[in-house]
This record gives sequence, structure tokens and C-alpha cells, in this order.
Amino acid sequence: MAHFDVGFKLRHDCPFNVLSREFPSVVMAWWTNYDQDVLEVSGGMSDANETYQRKLQSAIRAMGGSIVRRTVTSSTLQLVISWDGKKYEYSTSRVFMKHGCLVLQPTIHTEGWEWYRVVAFSEKDLKDMFKELDGTSEVEVMSKKTVGEGTVRDTLVITTSSLLGGLTSNQAEALVLALDSGYYRVPKKATTEDVAARVGVPRTTYDEHLRKAESKVMQSVAPYVQLMARKPTLRRPSQADPRPSVLAD
Repeated sequence: MAHFDVGFKLRHDCPFNVLSREFPSVVMAWWTNYDQDVLEVSGGMSDANETYQRKLQSAIRAMGGSIVRRTVTSSTLQLVISWDGKKYEYSTSRVFMKHGCLVLQPTIHTEGWEWYRVVAFSEKDLKDMFKELDGTSEVEVMSKKTVGEGTVRDTLVITTSSLLGGLTSNQAEALVLALDSGYYRVPKKATTEDVAARVGVPRTTYDEHLRKAESKVMQSVAPYVQLMARKPTLRRPSQADPRPSVLAD
């Protein structure tokens, strides 16, 4: 069955997006079943740790959530959150569900943007979803591909086709030539001019194929890079610190 695999980011005025704009280096990753979520927070906390956590708790409460479990490690803060589903009437999740779109988890909040990857089963559903999102949010589509054959199961995992299936033959060849020539080694063993001369094509032509290939691959892995892009700096509370946790619920 044909379906559409779309990666995009959006920004609007929900409490979590506002918090992400205020603390742009923090990465929030969400896994949800709509009644209960797991939220993992990492990166960029340092001296803003206590302030951020207090504001995060306020955002959770504003959205109608309560913290069920809290775990802090040297690198992450993990929360299990239960939702009453009534306090905050509008959510992007409800827009996706309304238009029959499947969200592939996790959802990432960072640098003031929410990153999503969804599967839509008709082009009309996809257009209607974006039309509704455009009414409340700034939306930027990062990648889109039509899966004409295969199953949704193939879309749910990272496969060579999901990473490289959008490349033309010229773009794929440009990547292979760059790898073989040592273009991606540190230090570089060749320039794009060297590679172009090797195969007898103009440098500008080769550059165009390579840049397009790199762009497609990076857009495919963008949601996963967001999870690993920043060094975690969440601190474990000091045992000598008598203050209660600001996320005690």
C-alpha cells in the first residue's frame, strides 16, 4: 500500500515549545501512548539546571500532566508523565490523529523547534494535516518521500532504502567516488576538483550531485542526529545538597 513518509519541524506557542526556545541547547525526546509519556531530557543544562527543571514542571502542569516517576543519571533526566487529556485542548498529536497520520517516535524538542516524522496514507490527509498546522504553527518540511511499494513496517525502521532510497544514480555515484577518493577523510585526501577530474566531468557538475546527495542523506538522519548532537550536562543532585528536588511531584 502506498504511503507518504514526511519529516518536518514546527514551532508554536505550546508550553514545551516556549521552553525549548528559552533553553535552545536542551534536547527533549518524547515517547508517548497519549495517556502516559516517557520524556528524556539531556544537554545544555549546567548552571540553568534548577531553573529549567522548575519551568519544565510548570509546563507539564499547564498541559494537564503529572509526574509519575523521575530518574536522574549522570547524562539524562527521565520522567514518566501521566495526562488527564482535558486541560489543554489543542495539541499537534490530536491534529495528526484527526487526519489519520501515524507519528513515528520519538518526537524531539530542541532549539525552539519540534521535530516530527509521520506516515500519511493519502495525499489528501497529508495536505489537510499541514493546512491545519499552518493555522497555528510555523512549519518547515525537511523531507518527503512516497513509498509506492512495501509495507509500513519497512518505514518504521532505519533501512538502507530509508537513508539512500531518494538518491539518483548520479548522486549515489558522487557519494561513492567521494568516499573512495578520501574526500571524507581527516585530513582530506582529495578535493571535489580532484574527484571530478578523475572521472572527467566539470567540477560544478560533480559538486551539484554531491551536495544534493549529502543533503538527502542528512535530512533522512536529522531526527536521529538531534538525539545525539549535544553533550549531556545534566547533573546528578549532590547528596550534600539538602534542598528538595524541584521536580518532586
